[in-house]
Amino acid sequence: MILSLQTFTDEMERTSTPTSYKQAHKDLQHSYQNFLDALTVYQKAINKEGITTSNIMGVITAYPQITQASEEWYTIYKERLAFQKNLANSQFTALGNLQDQRLYSIETLSRNNGTLESIRSNLLPWVDKKDYSGVEKIQSNLVHTLPSFIFYMNIIKVPEPYSIAHQNLLSTYENFYNLIKDTKFQQINDEYLEKLRGSYEDIKKASEEWDLVLEQQS
Repeated sequence: MILSLQTFTDEMERTSTPTSYKQAHKDLQHSYQNFLDALTVYQKAINKEGITTSNIMGVITAYPQITQASEEWYTIYKERLAFQKNLANSQFTALGNLQDQRLYSIETLSRNNGTLESIRSNLLPWVDKKDYSGVEKIQSNLVHTLPSFIFYMNIIKVPEPYSIAHQNLLSTYENFYNLIKDTKFQQINDEYLEKLRGSYEDIKKASEEWDLVLEQQS
């Protein structure tokens, strides 16, 4: 987990950020870094003295910062998305040098496959087992990893042939995130599990449609 968090914070450090997101991006990066630092201290502490109230409190205290920063970032994202929809022929802002169609397709394919596989392999087994506790735990983790992919999908410049498929794919991930984001207030039952599965199937279908465009452009 520490390695994954370090990779994520490093990626946030390298990412070219649009002006409207700069402060929210900085706050989100800072919150993850604080959590990573607290987790590192905690790991060292339990190796020496085991789990104690004092060494776990640092992790517990740092975690809500991520939730708050994620919500603030997502609020800006929704505002920007609404603004962009009102602009004729709007384009997503370029991320770094990923303006070439080939680089876009390679990067998006890799990120989408990784994100989709994470949902399929980590969440769906618990859904299949109807293990409410397992579902709650995994979807809580996804709430903090999905914003990275949604962030990428929102700011990358999309080649024209991919525009519709890209927007459809982004919308399905957005719908999935909106479904799971209020995990602590969510009543998890069989009906909710069916919604989760249906939302995943929507992502899968949109991914297949995006892949079809990729094949046509190859």
